[in-house]
Amino acid sequence: MLKQLSIGRCPNLEFLYAHDEPLCNSTSIRSSKISEYPSLEYLSLRHCPNLKSVHCFLPSLVNLDIGHCDELESFPGLGLSSIPGMQLSSKLESVVICNCNKLFAGRKQWDLQRLPSLTSFSFDGFEEVESFPDEDLFLPSTLTSLTINCLPNLKFLNYKKLQILTSLGKFTIGDCPKLQSMPQQGLLSSIDYLSISASPLLAQKCQRETGEDWSKISHIHEIWINGNKIN
Repeated sequence: MLKQLSIGRCPNLEFLYAHDEPLCNSTSIRSSKISEYPSLEYLSLRHCPNLKSVHCFLPSLVNLDIGHCDELESFPGLGLSSIPGMQLSSKLESVVICNCNKLFAGRKQWDLQRLPSLTSFSFDGFEEVESFPDEDLFLPSTLTSLTINCLPNLKFLNYKKLQILTSLGKFTIGDCPKLQSMPQQGLLSSIDYLSISASPLLAQKCQRETGEDWSKISHIHEIWINGNKIN
């Protein structure tokens, strides 16, 4: 039984509707049927710039990775209700979303908070984001790991939205060059691991003892800045 499926670098793929092997580097395939994979636990959709819709039933899915699918608009069965026809699993634990601008535009309808098992969320590569989470993105309180990466215009961390993540233990921030500081209220007491990289303004503020924001993060058990453990 197929448990992992990766579909990548298929520039002409528009619709996913079974296919027993990964679809990689295909320049001619326009559609593929993956309608029922009852044992599929991992699905990766990467670099399919013309993929518009996904129609499948994935009751066992645990990990979903979507990246560089510019035309993909939604995942309603996931909770990402803005990809039509996709019904996903209440077992889903990890979601990665990277550089999918149309999907991001419908974030208000993602309904991630309806995924009872979701513990890990990675958000990567969105130029328009200035505040995270913004007012249209709702994260579930079940998250234990959160990664934000390649957000070149991110300026603020929204404490009002972050404070509901009462189970969050691991927070990773990468390549956010305009992010200058932690929230005034600090970070959640539940966080015991913090990593900051390629974010020079924030890194300077978070230096041990000397940084202006050190008091906001000093309670965190393990802190890494640019690959160096500082506590």
